[in-house]
Amino acid sequence: AVSRLTVLYPNGTEVQIKRGECVFDEHGCTVPELGRLEIEKLSEDGRCEKGLAFVHSGSDLIDVLGGSEGMLAIVTQLELELQKPAPELWGIMFFFDDKLSVLDFAEKAIEHFDNDDTSTISLAAAEYLDFASMTLVNEFKKQVTLLTALPDFPCHAQGAVYLELEGSSAGEAEFELSTMLELFASCGGEEADTWAANCEEEIEKFRLARHAIPEAINFE
Repeated sequence: AVSRLTVLYPNGTEVQIKRGECVFDEHGCTVPELGRLEIEKLSEDGRCEKGLAFVHSGSDLIDVLGGSEGMLAIVTQLELELQKPAPELWGIMFFFDDKLSVLDFAEKAIEHFDNDDTSTISLAAAEYLDFASMTLVNEFKKQVTLLTALPDFPCHAQGAVYLELEGSSAGEAEFELSTMLELFASCGGEEADTWAANCEEEIEKFRLARHAIPEAINFE
């Protein structure tokens, strides 16, 4: 996890930001040397309903800067906090036939893990893929040898959500997986429209697919 960033603002000012020092409230966040960042303004600049990097109350500035991909500042240095791999690790990709079901599932899944303080399983990663992103990767991987091992995303899917679960208990991991499958079904999904893996080699394929999206966009 990134614990500290050194960033360069458009005005040439270089600032260090430590995780937890700058957290967004419901309206925005005060940024050292830059002033106030308002969520409403970021939403306009991000040109999407959820706003730039999905900013919301509780977002850490470090995550927002990382998600902005250089729109707010350029990262010149970063400090990482290394963690031991979790004994239990699952990667699951859920495919949907319509966009509204994707968003409904994503919000409910994140809310579930945010409100569950009893489980030893945590949500290590969550990512939304739209139809355009999946189509782009399907084409891009034909040109990149490293990605040829990836299966094509289903052509019928209008969107997908990737969840990565980690923890220490195999039993609880399987329980959380079944809970997510039940949630998926309640949003109109079918188990056949999922990819799941619990070994590092297969999960790495999911990560390659996620990273291929910005690479394909930049390649274009």
